[in-house]
Amino acid sequence: MSILLPANSISHRPFKREIPNSAMMGAFARACPGVISIEALEKEAKHIFSHMLAAHLVDKNVEAIRCGYDEVKTV
Repeated sequence: MSILLPANSISHRPFKREIPNSAMMGAFARACPGVISIEALEKEAKHIFSHMLAAHLVDKNVEAIRCGYDEVKTV
């Protein structure tokens, strides 16, 4: 199985630049649901990012995670 994800394009929407890490985390949750669910990933990301980032950046990262999860394609 191969995973396709336009991670740079996804990250450009909320951040206005290419920061693909959060989108890739969402794709990982889609590809490996036995490792972490999207709900658990979003909850943990909010918790961790809230200690490091301003609230609006936490929201943007969670948005990118969700988009990565929703937009991943398997081939």
